[in-house]
Amino acid sequence: MSDIIVRPDSAPAWALARGYSSLQMEEWRRSRERRARLERESEHAARQAEERRRRQAAAEESRRFEAERRARAVAEAEERERQRALEAAAAAAARAAAREAGEQLDAPPEPPRIPIWLIQRVVAEYFKVPMADLSSARRQQTIVWPRQVAMYLSRHLTPRSYPDVGSRFGGRDHTTVLHGVKKVEWALTRAGGAQLAVEIEAMRAAILERAEILARQVRP
Repeated sequence: MSDIIVRPDSAPAWALARGYSSLQMEEWRRSRERRARLERESEHAARQAEERRRRQAAAEESRRFEAERRARAVAEAEERERQRALEAAAAAAARAAAREAGEQLDAPPEPPRIPIWLIQRVVAEYFKVPMADLSSARRQQTIVWPRQVAMYLSRHLTPRSYPDVGSRFGGRDHTTVLHGVKKVEWALTRAGGAQLAVEIEAMRAAILERAEILARQVRP
């Protein structure tokens, strides 16, 4: 045993009792620090691993939810198409039966004319923005996107030209209307396009329903 003994004020009682030297105490301290460092590193690694597991689980849940949402949107769109096909087939069968019986079916009424202000109102209500903002100069995304959707519906539901549509959206140039329509068409082909198609179909149905109500009010 070394003749150099650690001072009583720098060593634990068990080291004093055993007569540990300063070198032995230094080695003990270093060993204890190494163990403490390894324990900290191990705890840190465990926390990181747990955090990675949580993030992976959250990402997986988000992907699963998005996949289910898209599947529901696609299924709903397919169901609407199926219903339309059934209705068209039923109408065709009815006309064929009438022709065989020598009956003449009345010509179907002309579809109601849809004013662009009605499209703007329905779109504004859907996105919960003021209708006047669709024709304003505001460029916030919360206004630009509803405006582009309204332009898209105006082109598809009315015979209006691009310049004519632009004149009803604050006097905008026809290139602005064309850009808005293309932007919506592009979004329909991207991720989330199925949900967007569902939303546009809901707005289209609301517009047609209100247009029919207006038409009945003005018919003699």
